[in-house]
Amino acid sequence: MSYTSLIKFLICYAKDPNFNPCRSDPFNGSDVHQHCLNGIVCQTDVIKGAGRGPVPFFVFDQIKRVVGLKAQLIILLIICSFSLFAQGTLIDKNGTARFYSEAPVENIEAINKKAIGAIDLSNGSLAVSMLMRDFTFEKSLMQEHFNENYVESDKYPKSTFKGKILNYDPGKFNKPGSYTLKVSGDLTIHGVTNPLETEILCQVSNESISVETKFIVAVAKFKIDIPKIVFYNIAEEVEVTASFNFKTNPSK
Repeated sequence: MSYTSLIKFLICYAKDPNFNPCRSDPFNGSDVHQHCLNGIVCQTDVIKGAGRGPVPFFVFDQIKRVVGLKAQLIILLIICSFSLFAQGTLIDKNGTARFYSEAPVENIEAINKKAIGAIDLSNGSLAVSMLMRDFTFEKSLMQEHFNENYVESDKYPKSTFKGKILNYDPGKFNKPGSYTLKVSGDLTIHGVTNPLETEILCQVSNESISVETKFIVAVAKFKIDIPKIVFYNIAEEVEVTASFNFKTNPSK
C-alpha cells in the first residue's frame, strides 16, 4: 500500500468518521469500489463496539480482533508521524480558501478555514478538498442562498483540486527561500470539472512550507446558474485565494 493511499484515507476519515473508501473518495470519485484507493483493502465485517458500518482494513487485520477502529487510527497516526515526511507527503487540515465577487449592487466575500491540502514532495503532486458548507459569509441569508440556490451543497458537498507542479524541482524545498511555481490540474466545483493552471507562491523555512495562490473562476463554466432577478448582485467571475501551511517538523 502506498503512503499516498494512506494519506487519502486519513484526510477523508478526519473530515468524515463515517468515510468508507469503497463508497466515496473526495480525491477521486470514480473507480473507487474497484481500486479501493490503490491498496486499501475493503472488507464488509463490522467491529463490535466501533459503532460504524463496513470499514477499511489493510495492515491491521490481526489488530482488529483485539482493538476498535479508534485505536487503529491512533496507531496509523503514530506510524505517519515517523514515516510520512520521509516519504515526502505533507498535510494541512486547516487551510484557508476565500472567494470574492465584485458586483454593481453588492460585493460578496466568503471564507473557508477547514480546507484540507496535501503535497507530495517526491513528485510535486497536490490535492485539495473542502466542504462547500464550511464557507462562512458576513450575512446569513447570503450563506443560505449560496448553499441552496447556487452551489447546491447538499447535492455537491465538496470542491476539489488535483494537480501537479510543472517542471518540478524537489531541491527547491530542501532549503529556505521564496519560489513562484506553476501548477496545472483539475478543479471540481458543483460536480463539474475544468482544467486549471495557476501560479503558487511557496515560502520555505526550516519548519514549514507555506503555499499561496490566487485565480479566477468563471461561474458559468461550472454550470452554476444565476437567477436573472439577482444577476446584477453576483459577478460572472469570482476571485479565489487559498493558502496552506505544511509543517515539515510536526513536533515543533
